[in-house]
Amino acid sequence: MRDYGILMIHNPFLPDDNDGEESELVKAFTAQIETIYRKRFGLSREKVRAIMDGAAGRDGTFFDAAAAVKAGIIPESHVLKTNKQLRDKVRADLSGITDAAAIQAVMSRISTLTDGNHPSGEKTTILNTKLNHRSMNEEKTLSPEYNAVVASLGMQEKNEVRDVLSRISELTGVEARLTEANKALSDAKTVIAGKDATIGNLQKDLDSATARLQVYEQKEADAKASAIQSFLQKAVDEGKIEADAVPGWKEMAATNFQLVQDTIGSIPAREKISEQIATDPDNAQAAADALKSAGQKMAEQVEAVVGKDFAFKKLQ
Repeated sequence: MRDYGILMIHNPFLPDDNDGEESELVKAFTAQIETIYRKRFGLSREKVRAIMDGAAGRDGTFFDAAAAVKAGIIPESHVLKTNKQLRDKVRADLSGITDAAAIQAVMSRISTLTDGNHPSGEKTTILNTKLNHRSMNEEKTLSPEYNAVVASLGMQEKNEVRDVLSRISELTGVEARLTEANKALSDAKTVIAGKDATIGNLQKDLDSATARLQVYEQKEADAKASAIQSFLQKAVDEGKIEADAVPGWKEMAATNFQLVQDTIGSIPAREKISEQIATDPDNAQAAADALKSAGQKMAEQVEAVVGKDFAFKKLQ
């Protein structure tokens, strides 16, 4: 398409069809043209329908070259750019002309000059056969590049353009979902890494607390063992328990030190027992009575041997 060209796409009609109702022939042509546009341009049925119907109050849609490229009707590489010399010539030839026939004559000459004229000497593929002259059964010639793309998509070469575009769109959607899934996976890994770091810090705190607890427990055990040893040694010194009984008392104290303390604490010290006996009046009287009784028994025994009136005399 020339960069100055105008393209119009509209619904087919019969000039003598004035009853306002489409004939079957017009409907058939309309369906055929819709199919051609969809296959050639890769447009949806709704998009083609909107182009052919045109905006409200209009029949069809006009496109300049830029609009045709934007609508997907032609690729940008198929727009033939007019060189500066030709534009200057057209501008000069049309200057001051207002007659329609004269303008048409100028444009006809210009059109003859531009036939086969490609920008910068490059070869450009032109769709030189108009769509409304093509048969629906005409075989399309596809470039090797197109066939390579189709093959890379895992499709057959004879697939329609719309099918290829649909496949590309599907893969694009898959790629977007894959990107989203990878992002979610990356976020999850970040969260897991954070939790692992937290767990690691908690483990360090636990190990530190455990070590401190073990030190405290060892100190407490050592202090308790020392207290038991001191208590039992004092009990031995006070005569409350015998030295050879200390291991048994120590084993009992390891289980219940308070019970051992209470039990041994209730036993009086040995020297206190002697003092209590000596200072107790009843004990003193009992001891005196016992001593007197022992003297009387001895006197009785002597009297029984020597007689009651026996008197010791000095030897001469």
